[in-house]
Amino acid sequence: ATRLLKTSSEAGRATVLSEPTRSAVQDWYATVPPGTIPVVTGFIGEGPQGQITTVGRGGSDYSAACLAAALNARAVHRWTDTQGIFTSDPNRDPSAKRIVRISLDQANVLTSAGKFGMHPSAVEPLLPNRIPLHIRSTFEPEAPGTLLDPTPGVMEIAP
Repeated sequence: ATRLLKTSSEAGRATVLSEPTRSAVQDWYATVPPGTIPVVTGFIGEGPQGQITTVGRGGSDYSAACLAAALNARAVHRWTDTQGIFTSDPNRDPSAKRIVRISLDQANVLTSAGKFGMHPSAVEPLLPNRIPLHIRSTFEPEAPGTLLDPTPGVMEIAP
C-alpha cells in the first residue's frame, strides 16, 4: 500500500492524494497478470518525503475506496461483522432496522459524521464515479447486507 496510496504527511490522520494515488495505482495495476487477484493492505500509505503514514481508524475502508476510485471499479464490497447498516445499534436497540439501500450521497454525509462505523472519508472517493459499496457480513455471507447505491435520494429500510 505504501507504493500505491500517496498521502499527506499527517501520521495517524493522513489524507490520500487522489491524482498521485491514481497514477501509482494505474501504473501498478497495468503490471498485474490477467487472472491474478491482487491483495493490498489498507490503513497505510506513503507521505511526500517517502515516510510511512497511516490514515486513521477505519483506514482500510478508506484505502479500499481510494483504490476502487483509482481503478474506476464496478463496486466495492466491505465485509464486516454485521449484516449491514442499521437505523440504530441493534445490540442496544431491539427495534433497529437494517437499511437495505441508501444513496451514496446520504451515506457520505452520515459516514463523515461518524456514523456507520467506517472511516469518515470512506465513501467520498466513490462519489465522482458513482461506485456502489456493498456492506456484507462475514459471519452470514448469504445475508443481503446494505447497498450504498449510486442512485441519488434512494433509501430503503427492511420491514
